[in-house]
Amino acid sequence: MYKVAKASEFLAITGVGITDIKLAKKAWILPGQSCTVFDLSPVNYTFQVQAMSAEKLPFV
Repeated sequence: MYKVAKASEFLAITGVGITDIKLAKKAWILPGQSCTVFDLSPVNYTFQVQAMSAEKLPFV
């Protein structure tokens, strides 16, 4: 089966004929091989800071 990853994705292919892990954007997946699609798109995290100003934040 021929698989193609989207713009922000990669294919991780393992199994018969591959010694470790093969990373690709497009590949033929042969019988005995498995393919996992993983996404590399950026994620933003928000958090609340209980401080009066940026100057009073402790430096850790």
